[in-house]
Amino acid sequence: MDGETVVAWDEAVERQIDDADVPVAELLRAERVVPFTLEGGEDVEEVRASQADDPAGSPAGRVVRTRWAIDGLIRSSAERVDGAIRLRVRIENLTSSPSTSMARDAALRRSLLGCHTLLAIRNGALRVHDRPPG
Repeated sequence: MDGETVVAWDEAVERQIDDADVPVAELLRAERVVPFTLEGGEDVEEVRASQADDPAGSPAGRVVRTRWAIDGLIRSSAERVDGAIRLRVRIENLTSSPSTSMARDAALRRSLLGCHTLLAIRNGALRVHDRPPG
């Protein structure tokens, strides 16, 4: 468009799953399992003609980005270790894949590639314990 190449690319979409206010005592008693589904969707970006080619900036095309649904689990647990509590959070992707020879692009659409786990503590503290090798 007007000497510039319009390129479609895969772009992450921020999603948030809250599993708020889970007492550590509860996690010490039993693992907590929270299923989730990230819904699929589609974003359409209109590409307009340049002002030089069309002063009105008429639509000249569009880029369509499609998200596929992803199913998963959040597994949280805690255990006492040497006077401290070890917290474990595991994110599992349960999305089915249609084929073992799936193309890279199709596999990426079913992944949790940019998954981040953020934890907050209320009325508590984190301590780092350095253990000697051995």
